[in-house]
Amino acid sequence: LNFFLKKTHDDNVPVLSGRMWGNKIGDEGAKAFAEALKNHPTLTNISLAFNSITTEGGKSLAEAMKHNNGINIFWLTKNELDDEAAESFAEMVKVNKRLGHLWLIQNQITVRGARSLADALQDNTALKEICLNGNPISQEEAKVLENEKRLICF
Repeated sequence: LNFFLKKTHDDNVPVLSGRMWGNKIGDEGAKAFAEALKNHPTLTNISLAFNSITTEGGKSLAEAMKHNNGINIFWLTKNELDDEAAESFAEMVKVNKRLGHLWLIQNQITVRGARSLADALQDNTALKEICLNGNPISQEEAKVLENEKRLICF
């Protein structure tokens, strides 16, 4: 993580993709990554899957994404993000008009967080999909969200 963060601050090295799968960076690493996102417009693809990121780290990342219009794909699969984090990402979705794909697969997001994300999509035509597969959302609960085709729950 330290090597990657150093490279993101080096003006002579354009970093386009950050794939940090399974490094268990947790919330502290997520916060450090969030700081790097704020000032690094060349990043287009970020994967922080399998990193034990919880609500606190998720909120920092969502806040940073409000100020980054370069990222098109953001993977946060298999972390520990909950409805509070999902609500922070929903606020980000309202203002970030560049992000095309947000994958929040296999976290701890319930229908409450999914509803916040679905509502936020009304303000964003650029986002192609938010994937919530593997979260604790029943098929019956997902039915109330089926009108928003860009929100994938199963």
